Amino acid sequence: MRLLLAHSRAEKERHELLIARGEFIAGIIYEAMIGDAKQHFKLEELLEQGVDFDRVRFTRVSRTSGPATIA
Repeated sequence: MRLLLAHSRAEKERHELLIARGEFIAGIIYEAMIGDAKQHFKLEELLEQGVDFDRVRFTRVSRTSGPATIA
């Protein structure tokens, strides 16, 4: 289960996400479908660890750049 959190207006490129505890791997890229379009998100930083979930920072990335691991 993943939950997108609101982002700061000052940081339009960086967003936060809740993921299951222990699933954070820096640099991993996730693919998501939003409507008919594929979006890619790169996990950047572990911000906080909770009992069940971790709060992480991610950025949207273009899949046209170099090889990457997709989860």
